[in-house]
Amino acid sequence: MKKVKFIFTGIFLIAVLTVASAQVHLSFNLEKGEKYEYLMDIKTTSQQSFGDQTSIGEMEIVFKYLIEVTEKTPQEITAQFTFTQIIYVVSNPRMKMGYHSKNQVENPTDIDKMLGNMIDKVIGQSFVAVIAPDGSIKSVTGMDAVYENMVSEIEGDEQMAAQLSAQMRSMFTDRSRKNSLDMLLTIYPAKEVVVGDSWNFEIEIPTNNGSFAYNPKFTLKEISNDVAIVDVIVVIEANPDAESIFSAIQTGTILIDVKTGLPISGDITFDSKSSFKNQGMDVQIDSSEKWKTTGSTLSANHIHNFTGHNDHFFDQSATQELL
Repeated sequence: MKKVKFIFTGIFLIAVLTVASAQVHLSFNLEKGEKYEYLMDIKTTSQQSFGDQTSIGEMEIVFKYLIEVTEKTPQEITAQFTFTQIIYVVSNPRMKMGYHSKNQVENPTDIDKMLGNMIDKVIGQSFVAVIAPDGSIKSVTGMDAVYENMVSEIEGDEQMAAQLSAQMRSMFTDRSRKNSLDMLLTIYPAKEVVVGDSWNFEIEIPTNNGSFAYNPKFTLKEISNDVAIVDVIVVIEANPDAESIFSAIQTGTILIDVKTGLPISGDITFDSKSSFKNQGMDVQIDSSEKWKTTGSTLSANHIHNFTGHNDHFFDQSATQELL
């Protein structure tokens, strides 16, 4: 009996060690002709100190995309991203405005109405991204056309329209969309990995004042049911110019479908501090961002509802008084 017990114990240990040491190849490997949904939600709380004044602001941005792979080679994937849902909320001492592509804002102000008319035109519009197997974004095209369509034929106060158009411009450019996707998708190792392995990237993120180095470190923590659980940490120290300082730390966990490489879930915190001079006065901004992402394959056996992102999305929002 003891001999049988030892045999089964040995088999169990071998199985555990085999699973623990199994190599896995993670890459951005979506299938041509398949359709996917991908949602990114960024909530930001910031405190700005300007001289002896302090203000606190909140912002929430949600983009939900339909992704269709149009071309695929061993070197790259060409994918069309179509906007299917957008949520945009800003709340600070100077303004409050909100937009939800599925839920109408209650008691909308003139600025809410104008914002709604603009972003409504984005729903159904597309851009194209070329993506390498490691998830890095080779190019993004089409966002200029999306923006031009959004700001065309705006009715209402011309000054308000000009201000809103300028505010929206920074989000609807090829560069800003490339930067955003780079930080979300450049996550896949260059070679096969086992649990416990780590890998790094060196990414240069362009900004209006130059650029900063974004160098994430990923660690494979676990593989379960064909899902890779990956931890990420990024420490950023940047000095855009002699009078400016920017520092940040990003930590979180990403769940990746092993077969397709689709990030099916992500939960990341991004805390940053920046200081600079404006009109000779010192300005400091402390910011905390919560990034949540979800992804799914739109096939009969893989339909996935985005948990927590339904038509009552704003119910738990810190800015729900807008609605």
